[in-house]
Amino acid sequence: MPDGTIVKFAEGTKLHHIEVFAGKGTKTAIRDVDRLVRQYGGNTDDWQKVKGIEMLDIGGEIEEAEIHWYQTEDIGKVEIKVKKR
Repeated sequence: MPDGTIVKFAEGTKLHHIEVFAGKGTKTAIRDVDRLVRQYGGNTDDWQKVKGIEMLDIGGEIEEAEIHWYQTEDIGKVEIKVKKR
């Protein structure tokens, strides 16, 4: 979390309402795709910025949150962030 709180996905839940909103497969470019390639590898054309809904366990309290991340098929998900709670 932005305040340093450690959270985890709630046990038995699954990401849903997944949407690619920038990068491969969209008309919107990822602004920092060059940094992603330098840091993680892959090709600039393969990176995607994605969001989805997941249940989080925050100190024993279960809350729904919107999660954002970057991904490529070869590398997987990186830089997972909680955007809305």
